[in-house]
Amino acid sequence: MDPLCVDLWVVIAGGNVSNNRIQRDIEAANEVWKTCRIHFSLKGILTIRSVNVEKFVGNGVFTSSNPPEILNMLSIRPLYPGRYKIVIYYVDGKRFSDGANGVSPYPLPLTEGGPRPSIILTNDAHPDVTFTRFVLAHELGHTLFLNPNNLTLTNPSTTATPDGFHDNDPNNLMFVGGVGSNPTINKEQCEKARLSVFARRCWVIPIPIHIFPPFGPVPPWPPPGPPPPGPPMMLHMFYGVENPCFGSSMTWNQQYWNKLG
Repeated sequence: MDPLCVDLWVVIAGGNVSNNRIQRDIEAANEVWKTCRIHFSLKGILTIRSVNVEKFVGNGVFTSSNPPEILNMLSIRPLYPGRYKIVIYYVDGKRFSDGANGVSPYPLPLTEGGPRPSIILTNDAHPDVTFTRFVLAHELGHTLFLNPNNLTLTNPSTTATPDGFHDNDPNNLMFVGGVGSNPTINKEQCEKARLSVFARRCWVIPIPIHIFPPFGPVPPWPPPGPPPPGPPMMLHMFYGVENPCFGSSMTWNQQYWNKLG
């Protein structure tokens, strides 16, 4: 399978993001979704005023039934994401009033500029607090299963719950009773997620790099004179259709110097 890249944007609305929470959430999502060769990449972070959701129901639907505080927050999105980019909101409050600590995808109809998917994570979804690291990975599953044409988000698994939202398999990432410590994704789920409109093909571009001393400025490319003996090192970089989608959170220069050092 070719690797697929999914761009993520974050809005901090009073949520507890201490102890590298955002990075750890995305790393956990990549850990489980790598089974499907799907890679998530953080593209930007925006901070807005705090929104506490403890008195609201987390229904995951973008309708007037939601309180103005939720609708106003979801209308604030980073500058660059378009209608097919996923935005994660880290909000204040332990849980929603119905007990949910993660809710998604609040889609809009295509006729209203949708789907513009959104994921809301409460403080109780923090990996230092909850029993699992995979709340974001679970919510990303709902989002990847979203059909933007009719706004349904059906779990294609043969063990799906009757409503089609979750899964009856306790080992599955979409388990209705909560995500376990080592969740799995089955073949049917992978196949549907890889067809998602939010995933873009990644290209693997080999870049030759010769070894230089790891001190001082980066030498010019190509270097003067004959190349050093031996084959050049190969650094793989993933590029999506619109934005770079790296295979890790390091910058190109960091990867370059790690190779050298």
